[in-house]
Amino acid sequence: MASESYATTAYVQNACEAPKQEFMMAPCHGASAQMFMIPAGTAPCQSASQEGAQAMWTLGYPTLVMVPCGSAAQWPCMNSQMVLADGLVAPCTGAPAQLSMDPHDSSLEPEAEQPTLLTCGGLPCSTKTSVPTPLVDPDSLPCPSLLMQSAALSDLVAEQLESCDRARLGVILNWLKRAALELALSACGCRVVQKAFEVAGGDDRAALVDQFRGHAVKMVESPHGNHVLQKCIETLPTNSVQFVVDELAGYRGGWAALARHRFGCRVAERLIEQFPGEMIDMLMTAVIADTHTLCCHPFGNYVVQHVLEYGSKEKRAQVVAGLIQDDVVSLAQHRVANNVVEKVVELCGPEEQQTLAKAILAANGGLLAMGCSRYGSHTARRLFEVLTGALHAEAVRQLQDSIGRLRSSKYGRALAQRLQVAVSANHEPFQV
Repeated sequence: MASESYATTAYVQNACEAPKQEFMMAPCHGASAQMFMIPAGTAPCQSASQEGAQAMWTLGYPTLVMVPCGSAAQWPCMNSQMVLADGLVAPCTGAPAQLSMDPHDSSLEPEAEQPTLLTCGGLPCSTKTSVPTPLVDPDSLPCPSLLMQSAALSDLVAEQLESCDRARLGVILNWLKRAALELALSACGCRVVQKAFEVAGGDDRAALVDQFRGHAVKMVESPHGNHVLQKCIETLPTNSVQFVVDELAGYRGGWAALARHRFGCRVAERLIEQFPGEMIDMLMTAVIADTHTLCCHPFGNYVVQHVLEYGSKEKRAQVVAGLIQDDVVSLAQHRVANNVVEKVVELCGPEEQQTLAKAILAANGGLLAMGCSRYGSHTARRLFEVLTGALHAEAVRQLQDSIGRLRSSKYGRALAQRLQVAVSANHEPFQV
């Protein structure tokens, strides 16, 4: 749809003749109506004849407008709001509008000498009491898939979800449910669906998430759908999203392949955060079995870190066992894997820390190599600080034997300073 501005002189094109119209609006109830294409403009709103044949309203984007015809037709002023389609309301300015679910009935409009009474965020535009109107049927509204085409409309609905009352919230949620999957897979629509899960109640959330059953794999591979799937896991009880675990268990390549996926790793993290261990035991088992490969992967390493953070003590010990099974010193110096080794030092208990330290100190010059490397130096310092007893004494001995190399290293100087402080505190002779 064209977006160029038109002059302030009246110019209205019948929407039925527009070759690139985005969607067709439902007619207004209670009166004969006509549909017009109102292009974007920069001039202020102009007055119109009562026949509603000529008008120019300023909008931030082109839109289709339904207006009643006849002498009783009232055109909104600058500060009023404009009916987009059977209850969809937007202001005459470029600012985001609100969504009203009240049906637009021309029979309820005031007389010509009275100001137009429209719904503005649930409050009337006039101080005069309005006549109560029933909520509109969601099936009579335009298809919600139109939100996929407009970020402005998506923001409008998201704002209304936060501010409307419970009754209108239910209407909007039932309306969104008609195209929930399409919206979840789109750039604009996914934001509205996420907001819906944040504000909806238990029953409404359950009804909304039912639209995603059988589509978990499609959503996890979508750059937009994966965010909606994460929001489902975060906001719903585990029994309501058990289908996500069941469907992703059949992911090609298994859980380890999902952990390496750019978007799948995020969903795996949310599952580890929210689900009890027994419900995702297969996920954790697969990740632990492939620890060495995943901890070096740019996406998989985050899943391993989540196992260390949210897993049981037994699972943490299994991850550490997988790290020291091969060359843990090389992993500690790896650009990506060093983050996993550092998590062991920061999150695990003394037993896991000592197991890691023994493996590093057993390697010839392992702690020194870590201390002098770009990515391993920070982990070496943290490990040196948490060690106690015989392991701390052994670390001091190994570092003192190569203090010159440690001091000459750009990354090892900080560890050399900590070594000097530790030796001085114990009143031990420090080698120069």
